[in-house]
Amino acid sequence: MAREAVLVARLTNNRAPGAFELEVAGGPLEGTHVLSIAAPYARNLFARIAGVIALTGLDILAAEAVTTGFGPALQTFTVHPATGADAGPHTWAKLERSLGAALMDRFSLRVRLAERRRHYRPGRTGTLEADITTDPFAAVLKIQAPDRVGLLYDVARAIDDAGLHIASVTATTRDDVALDTFRLVDADGAAPVDMGLLGKLKMHLREIG
Repeated sequence: MAREAVLVARLTNNRAPGAFELEVAGGPLEGTHVLSIAAPYARNLFARIAGVIALTGLDILAAEAVTTGFGPALQTFTVHPATGADAGPHTWAKLERSLGAALMDRFSLRVRLAERRRHYRPGRTGTLEADITTDPFAAVLKIQAPDRVGLLYDVARAIDDAGLHIASVTATTRDDVALDTFRLVDADGAAPVDMGLLGKLKMHLREIG
């Protein structure tokens, strides 16, 4: 928590356009790394960061994020290089450059990720399964799907395209299967009461599944 507080404090003092703070630490397993990223809250923030990580050639093994709709948002990702090679200073430099560009909308992540997917053989076969329930505070979306390049980005974009916001997310990958849980709210920060929004989300998820 102390490290996270330092990141947020540094971000508060950084007024540059597209500002963010990144810290890289060793991960729980050999060859893995934990990325802690603080950035001002914005729509599509989680999708952009997840997309940039995939574009940098890193597989996301786990992710946690909480967004309040105001102030800094802190997100953590456990990653390892998709090729199995060691990640070095060049990897983190590329990640920083791409993050800055993506947060300032300087390129299309959707197009870049589609190009990257063409260079990888399809992994585990199967379809995306989505389950949506509601509680008094949020809609809860649970995803199970074969993992692939940019999957987390695609799901997060589908949520935004449906007019919903991510309040928090916990994502894991086990045996090449993504198991992700999103807590979703409407534009007012409340549990969605418009079933049309949830129906639209299901439609967008079917399109990427």
